[in-house]
Amino acid sequence: WTGSQRRVYEIAPGNRASYTYHRLQITTAPAYYHMVGEIEFLQLVTPVMSLRSVAYTALSAPATAMITVAADLNGGVVNTDLIAYASRDNGATWTAVTLTVGRALADGTTIYSGTASIAAQPSGTNMKWRIDTSDDFTVDASAVVLQWS
Repeated sequence: WTGSQRRVYEIAPGNRASYTYHRLQITTAPAYYHMVGEIEFLQLVTPVMSLRSVAYTALSAPATAMITVAADLNGGVVNTDLIAYASRDNGATWTAVTLTVGRALADGTTIYSGTASIAAQPSGTNMKWRIDTSDDFTVDASAVVLQWS
């Protein structure tokens, strides 16, 4: 490098390791003088999204939950980077709903839907849905529908 220059080095996005120490090793001939004016360690984090609904009241304790999500996963994988959950006890207990790929819309949004048994959850009638995303992809969710029986 010559003069005042800024160099940026990124750790691969898949490397989520934590480090106590970092080493800067300069390997040039001894005749050169080196000066480091500033070192910055930045953590670039894509926020993990967790959307939760308000409670909807069922007439009796449902045994099955059905969730439909309209989302653009931007390269992510359904059930890994976008995970849906259902609860019948006001969100104290959650059951994952395996989503399958449905119809793709012209704007890049895809409809995902799935059904899961929630009969093993504590009995209740306060229905909620939850959508979680991973931190590797930006997921654009535009609609969530919860049904039960």
